[in-house]
Amino acid sequence: DLRTITSGRATSTMEFSHYAETPKNIADEVIAEVKGRTA
Repeated sequence: DLRTITSGRATSTMEFSHYAETPKNIADEVIAEVKGRTA
């Protein structure tokens, strides 16, 4: 059993990979929401 072998210990790391363009419909929703807050 893996848990027995490792004594239940583990580590995890995360690394940023890349930015991706937001689909236009989502970008439009976000822009409208932000404009609504500041108006």
